[in-house]
Amino acid sequence: MIIEILQADSLRSACSSASRSPTSDYALNPNVILLILSDNTARLLDLDGDFCAISATGTLILSETLKFNSKTSVQKLVSEYGVPLSQAREDVEKFLESLATQGVIYLSESSLRQDKPLILALLKLLGSILQTIGALPLPLTVKAWLILALAYFSTRLFGWSRTIDFLQKSS
Repeated sequence: MIIEILQADSLRSACSSASRSPTSDYALNPNVILLILSDNTARLLDLDGDFCAISATGTLILSETLKFNSKTSVQKLVSEYGVPLSQAREDVEKFLESLATQGVIYLSESSLRQDKPLILALLKLLGSILQTIGALPLPLTVKAWLILALAYFSTRLFGWSRTIDFLQKSS
């Protein structure tokens, strides 16, 4: 059973409340959802096509880091499990770096998730291709197949959420 759902938008709005700190050093990527389950484990769902299961300890580290900061998660790990402070700090750093390498979280201060120029150029090119398909005097079935093929390749190149954004903006 799911007991809590964390997303980038919900964390940003929650940070404005008095009980949460807006100074979290890590943040969920916009396409990622963290589902915390009743057994204190979690599932990270990347809407760009990936997911992973997280142990109870990993869930504690990640949720505390996202809600507050990594220092708070180190303190919580020490108090909950009685591990030495240096070991807890090292474990938290390794775990968060691993998740950042997978692309599900990022350092809040160092990057604001700006799209790279190449990706923007390719999205503009796909928009032009979509408009060209619409303007061509082709049977509707051929146009439908071409648009579906374009959507397939866009999903493979850019992920689900960018493709949906792209298609909504292009229509």
